[in-house]
Amino acid sequence: MPTIVPPSPALVEGPQSGMQATIPDKYLHIILLGTDLRPVERIHSDISIRGKRNVSRTDAMIVVSLDLEENEVRVLNFPRDLYVYIPEHGYNRINTAATWAELEEAGSGGERVKQTLYQNFGIPVHYYVKMDFEGFVNIVNALGGVDVDVECPYPLLELEPGIHHLDGAEALLYVHKRVGSDDFDRKRRQRTMMMALWEQALTPGIIAKLPQLWVTLGDSFQTDLPLEQVISLAYRGLQLRPQDIEMTSIGDKQTDHFVTPEGAWVLKPREEAIRELLEDLYAPKAETVTEKVDKVRVQVLNGSGRFQAEELAATALRRKGLKVIDKGQADQQDYEETQI
Repeated sequence: MPTIVPPSPALVEGPQSGMQATIPDKYLHIILLGTDLRPVERIHSDISIRGKRNVSRTDAMIVVSLDLEENEVRVLNFPRDLYVYIPEHGYNRINTAATWAELEEAGSGGERVKQTLYQNFGIPVHYYVKMDFEGFVNIVNALGGVDVDVECPYPLLELEPGIHHLDGAEALLYVHKRVGSDDFDRKRRQRTMMMALWEQALTPGIIAKLPQLWVTLGDSFQTDLPLEQVISLAYRGLQLRPQDIEMTSIGDKQTDHFVTPEGAWVLKPREEAIRELLEDLYAPKAETVTEKVDKVRVQVLNGSGRFQAEELAATALRRKGLKVIDKGQADQQDYEETQI
């Protein structure tokens, strides 16, 4: 089944951005939007408050770009407080783009986000997928939960570093609550969760159930992706190797803390740094590196004394494309440095 790329969104009148990158047209771009709408708010989402609809803000923004020629994927995570120009509104946090559009016209948020990303970064997003808290919980539960590699202690769920099985409600807490950390750390957890869900969902058994899940979970998300396109992308996903997926985020090296004239704390983009990050992300990968990774075989032995350190290391290495042939405990547990 062929993957069809729709037209790119049109540029609208607005200030020229110094962050726009030159991105090859061989990519299909999908924006994943997680909103902070709670179940009780969903029930009352059509109620008018002072003439305005009760709408949510975007809690997570992730662009997934599929290289249709090389069958590779690029993933870019945006911080919610990034201060950008929003078409037909003005400068504000990027996570309010959909909000302002929905206040004007119900159902228009996805298109406004597409325009915002194209206007500021030159990313021609073709489709959007949006889900709220309840939708995320339902999808994780439909998959039977998710096994997540927890790299740092997470006291809210009493998680120590290691591999943990989370249900939908626990997974939501893990990707949403900051628990003393900042938004950049939360983005790291969101990327980890995305990879874990990707690995769990992209199996022949799940793909065969996609039409049924599409109907069953239809109320859990909103998208302009047609089902036949989803199935086509899923089969492409089965062919991906771990080294074919590159993930990055706009972080503290590409932003500065800034207070707006209205007194709001935001992240001001370092335009040149962001443009360089985008150019690097979408540049062709060196084939020689991929070929070498394919030939590497690794045995991971835990000599640190830390619980499941070998599981975490093995997961990280597999996602880089290395073949982990064995893992276990080392001959002693007091090694001070990693040995290769």
